[in-house]
Parts: sequence; structure tokens; C-alpha cells
Amino acid sequence: MNSIILKVQGMTCSACKKVIEKRIGAMKDITSVNVNLDQATAEIISVTSIDLNQINKSLEGTHYTVTN
Repeated sequence: MNSIILKVQGMTCSACKKVIEKRIGAMKDITSVNVNLDQATAEIISVTSIDLNQINKSLEGTHYTVTN
């Protein structure tokens, strides 16, 4: 398992959290996404290596971006 904690930009409410968890969680090989609204972070766990570009691609069409 691979795990990473990323900074999330653009979150303002619990609905934002749900959208991010749903979008990233739908990606192939992602087993868990835990978004912390207060800290503006997302912990992502995957069975394969985690590609930041693919994570951002999953958020296309929203105003959210992730950085490390």
C-alpha cells in the first residue's frame, strides 16, 4: 500500500469534502480517501504508486487542486 497526504486548495465546506472524496475515491487502485477540511488536506491510500497529475485530472471540472 502507498499513502500520501496532499494539500487541497479550494475547499470551503463539507460538500467540497464529499466531492473530493468521491472523485478521487473513484480512481482505479485508490482504496481510501480521507479529507480533513480544517487542515485542507487529503490522505490517499492506493495499492499502486500515487500520481499527483492523475489525482488533479480526477478533479477536472471542479475548482479544487491538490499539491504536495
